[in-house]
Amino acid sequence: KDGNRTDVLARNVKIYEELVPYLAELSPNAVMVTVTNPVDIMAMAACSFSGFPLERVIGTGTLLDTLRFRSFIGGAIGVSPWEVEAFVVGEHGESMVPVWSNVRVSGMELKKYVEEKGIFWDTSIEEEIIHKTRRAGWYIRLGNEHSRYAIAFSISLIVEAILEAKDKLLPVSVNQNGDYGLDGSFMSLPSKLGQNGVVETVTIGLLPEERDKLFRSSEIIMGNANAIKEYL
Repeated sequence: KDGNRTDVLARNVKIYEELVPYLAELSPNAVMVTVTNPVDIMAMAACSFSGFPLERVIGTGTLLDTLRFRSFIGGAIGVSPWEVEAFVVGEHGESMVPVWSNVRVSGMELKKYVEEKGIFWDTSIEEEIIHKTRRAGWYIRLGNEHSRYAIAFSISLIVEAILEAKDKLLPVSVNQNGDYGLDGSFMSLPSKLGQNGVVETVTIGLLPEERDKLFRSSEIIMGNANAIKEYL
């Protein structure tokens, strides 16, 4: 039950190799949203097998991780997750990058918020939140075999953004084309979506150490992607 999302890579790519061209033929103008793990690499596979333009293939990416991240932050300081603005970027996996430097609570920087409210906060709390965010999916699997409700909600947010072209940033897995100097991989950055898929990928300010972690995350994705080169 425990393990890594890449454990199922070869099997899932073979399924996509058969299924995705058929779906693309049935709906040639669709926006394809991939959920299958490891989702960043599977989005790359879906793009290759479908022949769709890069902007019309999206992976759920770190959207679910971001929702969990916001929930754990909100729980730690006693506010609703909807009052927390925060992102997890990079890989949907162990190398995900929680962006602490951009966390806002009710529009206020997190550190300023906890200072004004007299809430104790230190790096140990951040480390615990990161741990829970990374491991949340596995804890659910250990208890209920697989997660379903949270990812279903994440998908609904993506579909809503596509259909209604809302001016909302969602951290989803999209093709990287020069953002932060990254190129070639699918990974999560805050993006605006519309009826033709990805409208814009937005670069947010990152601290040097956060940028380094993002580059490392990209390297891990590309390293894992080498395992499916024979299929693409």
